[in-house]
This record gives sequence, C-alpha cells and structure tokens, in this order.
Amino acid sequence: MGKPCSDRSPDRYSRQGDMRPKVTDSVVWKRLCDINSIATDLCSYNEDGEIFWDPGINGFFSLKSAYNEIRSSRSSTFSDKHVWHKYEHMTVKLFMWKLLNGYLPLLGNLQKLHFYLQPSRCPFYKSHAESTDHLFFGCIFSKKIWNYFMDMFNIKGSTASSVRQVLISWWIEAGSKKISDIFKHNMPGIICWHLWKTYSSYVWGSTYIPSTEHLITQIKCYTKKWACKLSKFKPKHVDDFLLGRRS
Repeated sequence: MGKPCSDRSPDRYSRQGDMRPKVTDSVVWKRLCDINSIATDLCSYNEDGEIFWDPGINGFFSLKSAYNEIRSSRSSTFSDKHVWHKYEHMTVKLFMWKLLNGYLPLLGNLQKLHFYLQPSRCPFYKSHAESTDHLFFGCIFSKKIWNYFMDMFNIKGSTASSVRQVLISWWIEAGSKKISDIFKHNMPGIICWHLWKTYSSYVWGSTYIPSTEHLITQIKCYTKKWACKLSKFKPKHVDDFLLGRRS
C-alpha cells in the first residue's frame, strides 16, 4: 500500500479544514471546494451535534434534493422526459444527458473549456472534422446505422440535419400503448451509446473499426439482453422486433 495522499502532497491535501481553493489547485479540487461551500450553507446542527440536511425530508440527504438546490430552475423539456425514460439503462441515460448538454469530451466541447487541441478528423471515414452532430448522425457510417433501424421501426427522419432532430423524430413517433413504443423510446440512446463506444475504443488505442453490419449486430445483441430483463417482453417478442417482424 502506498502512502496517504496527505503524506505525499501535504500542501494539497493537509489543510486542517481549510477548503478555500488556490490558483494552482486542480479543477477537481476547486469543484470540491465549491460543493463544500454550498453544502455548509445547507446544513444545520442540533444540540447533540448531529448534522441535518435542510433541503431534505426529515433532515436526510438525497441526491435529488441536492441537485434541485444547485440546478437552474426550469421546467422539463421534451428531450428531458425521453432521455430519462424509466426503461432505459442508467448508463445510457447519463450518457444521453451528457450528449444533449454538450458534456462529451469532443473537440468542440473541449474548446469551450479552453482546451485548444489540434483539429481532428472523424475516425470512421476521416472525411470530416470531428463534431457531435457529425459523429452521431452526419457521418456516412453513423447514417447507415440510423437508416437501418429507422427502416425497421418505420421512423420518418429523412429531413433531420442534427442528432437532436433525429432523436426527436423517434420520440415523437413513440407512443405509450404498444410494446414497440418502448423500443422507439429507447433505441436512439442505445444507438448513440454504441457509436460512442466505437469512437472511444478507436481514439484510445484500438486500430479496428467494425463494419456497420457488425455494429448493427452488437446493437441488436445489447438490445435483446436489455429487453429480456424487462418483465414486459418475452424472448420471442424481442426476436420478432429485432428481425423486423411485426405481429
């Protein structure tokens, strides 16, 4: 076992409760100091020295109450309601939230944070500069994936020019009465998630980019595992949907 952080970097970690950030501190430490300042203002103590979380119910802390305290107050958008669909896998929910809010570590988003990197090409066809809309929708590679599943589910998105527009095309056509509607709600997130994993794998060392046919097969396998975990689906129904058969 190595030494504690406070022993290895006493100037950074041993501060005797002083949570004021220094100019030379990391971004992570500065954020921790901000969180500490907010949390201190929202806590109180009783006579026995117990800490109470003021925004919570009966003084108990919850992530929801903390998030509500720091987020900008606004009504839920159309995208919000579908990104946080109850049947979507939590990993995909968080990823889609990052995608639609510009928090993925892509070149354009990093430049907004003043990280000025060399321009890079989309790794799939290397014919266009890397961007969120190009990577997840505009690239020929990505469009082949989208077109395959849009044909399967009869989604009309030919006029879409951005990833947000193609997502909305799916969500508008997804109702709430049929089993197929659950697929329509959740397939866009699954597709984007697999495009991101393929991109990340290549950027971080892999020299192999799968064919669109292989990625479609991966998406189907993931979707089958996801759907079979839901009590609403029977394995036969899942196979029917993924093979394009409609009862």
